[in-house]
Amino acid sequence: MLFLNPQATIGTLREQAELFRKTRRELGRPIPEEMACHKEVFVAPDMDTALREGKPFLEGKLRMYARWGQDREVRKVDADFGTLGFDELRRDRFIAGDPEHCVAEFKRYNTEVGINHFCCVLNWPGMQHWQILRSIQLLGERVLPALR
Repeated sequence: MLFLNPQATIGTLREQAELFRKTRRELGRPIPEEMACHKEVFVAPDMDTALREGKPFLEGKLRMYARWGQDREVRKVDADFGTLGFDELRRDRFIAGDPEHCVAEFKRYNTEVGINHFCCVLNWPGMQHWQILRSIQLLGERVLPALR
């Protein structure tokens, strides 16, 4: 199984997955059926709420990662996430939105990259407990059933 980087863009994940599959074929090895990725996920009842509430926590977490130098551990095209704005960060890196948007994003990662196993992080430093529980509930009731 390949476990892909959580901060890389979907374009980089696609390239990495293609290289992994190509290398396995060249070595005469089977391509594992499962491909996993760690994803930051925030689900709210509507898009405005998701973006407004998720923004400070996601930006804070990524600034902390940048202070630790983690943005230097990914390809240059994916780096500098300590300076990018929220809209740039969430596009092609994180799944944050209303249930319908989140379903579409999970499906996009599956279709474009082949990811079929997601390890979702639903709580970020400073987030209120009720926000985490609401996100978990929406994920379980409205997102996951649409992905089966």
